[in-house]
Amino acid sequence: MRNFTCIILLLISGISAQAFSILSEDSNVNLETDVLPAVPDEEKQALIDLYNATGGANWINNTNWLSDAPVSEWYGIAVEDEHVVGVRLNSNNLVGTLPESINELDRVTYFYAGSNMLSGVLLDMSALTSLVDLYLSYNNYSFVDLVPNYESLSEISRLQLSPQKSTGADELIEGVMGETYTFKASEVDGEQVDYQWYILKKGFSYENTNEIIPNETSTELILSNITEDDLDTYICVATSESIPGFEIWSPTFELTGSVSETEKLALIALYNATNGDDWINNTNWLTEEPIRNWYGVKVSGNKVVEVDLSFNNLTGSLPSEIGDLEYLEFLSFWSNAIEGTLPTEIGNLTELRVVSFEENNFAGEIPESFENLTKLNGFWLYGNQLTGNVPEYFRNLENLIYLDFAQNSFYGKLPDFSTLPKLLYLNISNNFFLASDFADQFEYYLTLERSWNTSYYYSPQRTRTEPVYKEILIGSDVTLSVPGTESSRRAETYQWFKDGVSIAGAVNNTYIISNAQYSDSGDYSYELYDTEIENYVLEGEITTVEVKETLGVEEFLDQSISFYPNPVSSNILKIQNNSSAQITHINFYNLLGKSIKQVNKPEASINLTGLSAGIYIIKVKTDQGEISKKLMKL
Repeated sequence: MRNFTCIILLLISGISAQAFSILSEDSNVNLETDVLPAVPDEEKQALIDLYNATGGANWINNTNWLSDAPVSEWYGIAVEDEHVVGVRLNSNNLVGTLPESINELDRVTYFYAGSNMLSGVLLDMSALTSLVDLYLSYNNYSFVDLVPNYESLSEISRLQLSPQKSTGADELIEGVMGETYTFKASEVDGEQVDYQWYILKKGFSYENTNEIIPNETSTELILSNITEDDLDTYICVATSESIPGFEIWSPTFELTGSVSETEKLALIALYNATNGDDWINNTNWLTEEPIRNWYGVKVSGNKVVEVDLSFNNLTGSLPSEIGDLEYLEFLSFWSNAIEGTLPTEIGNLTELRVVSFEENNFAGEIPESFENLTKLNGFWLYGNQLTGNVPEYFRNLENLIYLDFAQNSFYGKLPDFSTLPKLLYLNISNNFFLASDFADQFEYYLTLERSWNTSYYYSPQRTRTEPVYKEILIGSDVTLSVPGTESSRRAETYQWFKDGVSIAGAVNNTYIISNAQYSDSGDYSYELYDTEIENYVLEGEITTVEVKETLGVEEFLDQSISFYPNPVSSNILKIQNNSSAQITHINFYNLLGKSIKQVNKPEASINLTGLSAGIYIIKVKTDQGEISKKLMKL
């Protein structure tokens, strides 16, 4: 007789996913069934209606839609607590009209369906009381489609409907010098519609950053007897008083020509300097193909306006010739391995709207020449090795929307970015900033659209000190201290850690190991907290302590001889010598190994007048041996 173990499944609404099995001891049968929570039928039906109304079968990605898979696994759908809370279907070839049943998604907080081909009267979505973000830009809505329910839609916290696209295909025309060209845009449905022609410009905002063409205010643009300067991309923008600030863009009309030799040579220099032969994708580079066909390069007319070589294995450093791409509007080297400093010549690129240099190995300071980049919308430096102060001129770049300095080695007083009228996002985390460096503007940064109140773009921070290794004698006492320069002179609290675990009661700016035993060996660190800025954390570097029975000569001298204060902000550096060794010579070296200052038979202090701010290595020679110390002069 066969013996079966059976588990009876009780399907209870709202239970979490569980796996159950029916086991046959004799036949090794193992059948598993997942019981998953389902969204309400009306929400699922609303999604099915959306699929059918917008040509779901022809979407670019419709993974799992209309299948038996849980709704949470349908492409672009987010589910929480058994309700649909998010729809993300941007750039997915949705064609048609949003169905009325969308209003059944009453838990949705965001609905993104931009850059598709949606049209028809846009719904009154006032029933969606949880909706915070609605993004429907770059579809085919007209003024007539939006006017009926625009008032209720405008109550949504983050509403983005502009611009829209009128129907039609973009035109690409080879420009012939001296010829005349006529471009015609379609009329747009609506009342009191006005038209304006522009030269298309790249931007990283939903504002119109294009260059206006004076007096061209009809649906027709005539370019007579064209010259090289006329080779560009043109667009007609329709507006109406019925919906202030809303724009409908025509298809583009581009007059093409050959890129200048100067710009071509600049691209070749970039290829060679960043080891282009080893790029992941270098399609058509250095070939006779038109520059617009080189991978990652976009051309408008006869001008290079975009270089995007993100995630492409660029190594080496950026050449100075990059400053010759004078029409460049978008420059991205995101996630490569580029080294060296940021070329000052980038400051020549005054048309730049976007600079994306995050996740590379750039070092040094941000050049002063970048103050010329007054059209910048976005500036990303996340994840490099940059240092110094964030330049004060950034507060004058009034078109900035996104600023990211995170994961570098910046320090010092942060500029007052509350002066930037368009700023939505600022990230300064994982640098060397003290709470006092930005405390004056902290309340303002809480009000940004990408608020510091919900995402801690200011924390953690790191100390400017280096990891320390200490050998101490068994039975001795040692004091670990928070360096004085890490204090922001504000109300602060502390917590010390050993091997990553908090030490009970160790909440002062010093931690004393008394009567050290072998068990006290380990990695010690601290965290500093500001009592007024919630979630601000300054993470101290690790001090590795090793308890020994005896110390070598160098270890003994290293513990016995010290310099203070360190860092030193005055011109007097004091020497403390708790050994019998006689100091015969002290030499100061910069980080390049060059000798900067020598002192023979020093007294109790050293005058540092003439020594500029920076980090130095001090080599101390005694009659018993030599040691090295690191000094920071502020």
